[in-house]
Amino acid sequence: MANTSIYSRENGAWYYRGFGKRVSLGTKNKKEAQQLKKQYDNRFIVERANGILAKKPVPMLSRAIHNYLQYKKANFTSATLKNDRGRLGLFKGYVGDPILDTITEETLVDYMNYRRYEKGVSDRCLRNDMTCVKAMILYYVKRETLKINPFAHIKLLNPHSNTLFLNHIEFDKLYNLNYPNRRWIEKFFRIALHTGFRRGEMATLRWDMIDFEKKQMIGVGKRGYVHFPIYPKLEKELKSISYKINGEIKYGWKDGYSEWVFHKNVNVQGNNNIKLLRLSENWLTVCTREVFDHLNFNKKYTLHSLRHTFGAHLYMSGVPLERIQVLMGHKSISMTQKYAHITVSGDDIANSAYMDMFK
Repeated sequence: MANTSIYSRENGAWYYRGFGKRVSLGTKNKKEAQQLKKQYDNRFIVERANGILAKKPVPMLSRAIHNYLQYKKANFTSATLKNDRGRLGLFKGYVGDPILDTITEETLVDYMNYRRYEKGVSDRCLRNDMTCVKAMILYYVKRETLKINPFAHIKLLNPHSNTLFLNHIEFDKLYNLNYPNRRWIEKFFRIALHTGFRRGEMATLRWDMIDFEKKQMIGVGKRGYVHFPIYPKLEKELKSISYKINGEIKYGWKDGYSEWVFHKNVNVQGNNNIKLLRLSENWLTVCTREVFDHLNFNKKYTLHSLRHTFGAHLYMSGVPLERIQVLMGHKSISMTQKYAHITVSGDDIANSAYMDMFK
């Protein structure tokens, strides 16, 4: 039997997917949708047995990529869509525009060798490239447009050894940073180290996402909202971004109220009309590199290395992987297990910055 399923959209309507078809069930009730699914399963099984069920023609690669990206646009973030469009474009640029089911294991291996040896991309970049292509292929395998999965016997690289994180000495340097050029970035790094938030989650952090009464804050991650506990040390850092007006405490910076926890002042059209806008992710990357160079950190460290620092030090502190998965907003425990593969010194374990993190 084909792999069939039902799913709901943001408007609450339920849809059926299977046998190469996608059908609106015309209901917002899950139980009704489950009953209708059984009816459609039985109907399509009979139609297939009698040769009535028409099979979708296998598309050319260009059309397959277009349709897949439309699916990604409807279900994923714009950043994910942008990355996939670029990676699939590179793949098409190499293999041309063949019919999708003519792409074989040999085609994929040739492309991997081309990217690795001729283009010199890193193992991590190559894995990301091929994971994207694999996701598209599996999209059509699940919908029975493709009968054979060319990735079935290809094992992608697992570059866990490239998971860079700060040791306890580097952590202390960054946490106690004194950087007069950009005072806000001192707070930025401390909160990033306390939460393990991604660059985008830090850039889009707003005050209405922070609830001091419920001791909880929200980050907008790749797969939606990530709920994070506000423990005492983190609360202290967040509340330190405040000022008083007529004896009343206001959270934010003294240069004016902004919904964003971290923002920049922009002089609009040069007429002293100042607007407070959220920090761009590219600008955060530039600022991070500037500070890391100032501290003489490893040239390979990036802002994402702080997220790895969060995960690695939690694991060294004895926090279970399942708890780390929840805190980091990982969809699968396999994403968290990379922290169980890292090699660390006894000093790092003994002096892990997160030993008393939740105290």
